[in-house]
Amino acid sequence: MLLSLPRQLVNRFGDPVKTTKSVTTRLTWWGPNYVWEWLDQPNGAGSLVSWEKLRPALRKSLGAQGMLCPGSPDGKCWFAVPSPDGQVVLKAVDLDEGLLKEGATGSGLVLKQDGIQKR
Repeated sequence: MLLSLPRQLVNRFGDPVKTTKSVTTRLTWWGPNYVWEWLDQPNGAGSLVSWEKLRPALRKSLGAQGMLCPGSPDGKCWFAVPSPDGQVVLKAVDLDEGLLKEGATGSGLVLKQDGIQKR
């Protein structure tokens, strides 16, 4: 089944090719109102974008070694990050609707290795 999106909404996502020479952008739905957008770059840049507000509700800042694991059936946002002793640690945070709405309308939120922080 193909997803048909209104053209005006699709066009509002920026064209990453205009800002970076060689990059791959990936999109993954996070429920009906949000989409994860991340760039395959060494710094692991990415954002959880509000489909309604068309702006980031949460920015991912896990560093080059951090990896996002979207699509969890328990509704949590799972991610893997290195620990100080060199081991990989799997962590999770709850991304409830109230928190994400706050991030999309305010100054935004950042997902870091220690959890979610206000910008």
